[in-house]
Amino acid sequence: MEGRRILVTGGTGFIGDFTLEALSHLGAEVFSYARRPPETMADPATFIQGDVTDAEGLVSACQTQEIDTIVHLAGYGTTMVQSHPELGVRVNIMGMSSVLEAARMAELRVVFTSSIGVYGQITLPEAASAAEDGPLNPVTVYGAGKLLCEKMGQAYAQNYNLQFIALRVTAV
Repeated sequence: MEGRRILVTGGTGFIGDFTLEALSHLGAEVFSYARRPPETMADPATFIQGDVTDAEGLVSACQTQEIDTIVHLAGYGTTMVQSHPELGVRVNIMGMSSVLEAARMAELRVVFTSSIGVYGQITLPEAASAAEDGPLNPVTVYGAGKLLCEKMGQAYAQNYNLQFIALRVTAV
């Protein structure tokens, strides 16, 4: 990780905070990209205020800071998306679109946090043994959105030679 310049979208969120710290400890220079500043200034990252749905803002931040990788964590969780599906689609899916466009334009790598929600109704014990290539059957708007984002990333990788990986997180 030494020498990497990594932008973490949603860097002020719960997972983002831990991700910034871990990447920093591995020697990366980290940048937190979020709508609101961190509550504490103990963050190991440089904070950049921005909205993940603003592709131009993302491109500008990536070019200005000479970013080589985006770790995309920004978005709403299951409960919020189920309660407000239009907002979930706008932030989670359009946010992914903005990240992929910024990465394409600036030739960056993308690491995306997906979810076990792409498998459908699955319990945590089952998730531990779920095959990555197992059947995908999301039953929530959140899970369907995560699967769509994975597919978008795969399409960008195939069509634009973008380095993309999706990590299916089981529990936070």
